[in-house]
Amino acid sequence: MQAVGAPMAAVYFDDFSVMDIVDFVFIVIGVLGLMGYVYALRIGSAGFWWLFLPVFVLWDLFFRFIIMRPDSEVDITSYYLILCILFLFLIPQYIAIYRYQRELQLSQT
Repeated sequence: MQAVGAPMAAVYFDDFSVMDIVDFVFIVIGVLGLMGYVYALRIGSAGFWWLFLPVFVLWDLFFRFIIMRPDSEVDITSYYLILCILFLFLIPQYIAIYRYQRELQLSQT
């Protein structure tokens, strides 16, 4: 869902920034990790995913709560409630990347 939304935002919105491109890169790498876990593909090393996961989670938190802060005309409570619901849907991806990293680590030994 997010991987489709970022390129569409670049085409349809004027305020698309460099930070949105960085976010898109993180999203694509996260989706690759998820695909690697689901389809049992070897994408990258265990060390890469071990380093990527905490950076990915921190980036998601930083980007969504700090950079994408809404304008004053938007109800801030609703905005943060929607973000919290979004993170509930992202938790399985974080868990999958963690488990993928562990499987890659175990397969190397």
